Amino acid sequence: MIHGNVNYEDRYVDMLKGEHKSDECLKYNPDGTIPFLVVNGKCLKESASLLRFIANAYPGLNYLYPEDIFVRHTIDAALDFNGT
Repeated sequence: MIHGNVNYEDRYVDMLKGEHKSDECLKYNPDGTIPFLVVNGKCLKESASLLRFIANAYPGLNYLYPEDIFVRHTIDAALDFNGT
């Protein structure tokens, strides 16, 4: 798939069936947590930090996390609230 000029492959993982603890998932993410991304062979975890990483790492998605620090604060506050 492609979004924001980023080519990616998504996978559905059924946690109710324990698929997040399957050998296939654990080879990428030994912690067995969801969500996670594998970028250049590295496992990245935690939803809020994943969203920040994606918006910073891919120019086609930079608009999701603008340079304006006040806008970023609003985004960060919402992401932090969501994580509690």
